[in-house]
Amino acid sequence: PFASGARAVSVCSWLCVKECSLGLGAVLQHVPLPVPAGGGDDAPDAPQAMLSEESAAAVGQTLFEMLLRTQHRGALETAYSAYEVVCAVLLSTRLPALHALLSSWVDALFVRVCTPGTSVTRRSAGLPFAFAGIISAMQQQSGHVCTSKSSMTLHSDPVVEAPSSSSSSS
Repeated sequence: PFASGARAVSVCSWLCVKECSLGLGAVLQHVPLPVPAGGGDDAPDAPQAMLSEESAAAVGQTLFEMLLRTQHRGALETAYSAYEVVCAVLLSTRLPALHALLSSWVDALFVRVCTPGTSVTRRSAGLPFAFAGIISAMQQQSGHVCTSKSSMTLHSDPVVEAPSSSSSSS
């Protein structure tokens, strides 16, 4: 009953992105992560880690990339919800590598935005969602500050103006 095979593939693809992102977010939110050695949580009633640090990083990286590549608004909003949860979980751990992951995402986002010739359009709608997820997680986890060289550079570099369309019409 779909009008075309291409439409069916498109619908199934964005539905898959929605469901997978929700599943990834739920896994990271509810599955215990490892505690750094000497972290003080060696109590016998502390849950045993069921997800490795590398797996947690892979989940976060997957959602980050989903945000930057997804073009369907509904799938994008669902991926953002999961990404926001994942950012909060990564910030709440005491694993330095997971904190560094968020800093690397901020760096990548600033580089993407500040690269001359980069066009930010409706097709790159995940860009603000990616920034918002990290900022929202930082607000939830007061005391955790995600600073990066790119954000410091952004504040110190002069603003690069986009070429005006009037100069190309002459």
